[in-house]
Amino acid sequence: MNAIPEPRIRMRSWLFAPGDSGKKMLKATESDADIVIFDLEDAVVESGKADARAAIAEFLAGKSVEERARLWVRVNPLDGQWTADDLAAVMPAGPGGIMLPKSRGRHDVEQLDSMMSALEQENGIEPGSTPVIALVTETAAAMFTTGDYGGLSRLAAMTWGAEDLADSLGAQSNKDLKVSSLSPTNSRAACACSVQWLPKWFRWRRLTPISVTSWRCASVPSKCAARVIAACSRSILHRCR
Repeated sequence: MNAIPEPRIRMRSWLFAPGDSGKKMLKATESDADIVIFDLEDAVVESGKADARAAIAEFLAGKSVEERARLWVRVNPLDGQWTADDLAAVMPAGPGGIMLPKSRGRHDVEQLDSMMSALEQENGIEPGSTPVIALVTETAAAMFTTGDYGGLSRLAAMTWGAEDLADSLGAQSNKDLKVSSLSPTNSRAACACSVQWLPKWFRWRRLTPISVTSWRCASVPSKCAARVIAACSRSILHRCR
């Protein structure tokens, strides 16, 4: 039986901050979250992406290697036009990791790996040393590829998202999808993580009061797992006021 690999750093909680706000990035960094993710995707409008890239790169450049280990960047998805520009701007500054949204399958992580490896080599960073977490259920089509990610050495974890999946399914809002209707999504992603022996985080219950968009997170143990990687923790999305 294979052993579940130890995460390189603790990943119990994730805090997103928009990459176009230096104030919010600083506040997020000062939090107790295990991982801080500077967002270039949903939190930044198209006209502000170039400035946000520069702001994130400058912010990261001012941190030590140890400090940057918990400072990750969510780039834009590979089905759009901005991923290469995102990586070119932030990879020289040595982020702790990259989050790939709307992953359509193994081929997306492989493409991202190739892009990142070239930039790591150009900037004196050990190729393959920057980990990736993939959002694997944000489109309807991606639901059929969740089991294809095995053996990707750069992939540190997988997670799921209801908001973009709701949009892909044609729902007017994510409130149109009841928790019960998304259970297969959650379960499919959990099974995929178990097959790949990856940590898994799932937002399953909204907390109150909603001063920020917060969710309780738990890793789901597989029937083969000797233990649970990350028990109950909290993820806070897109808000750092």
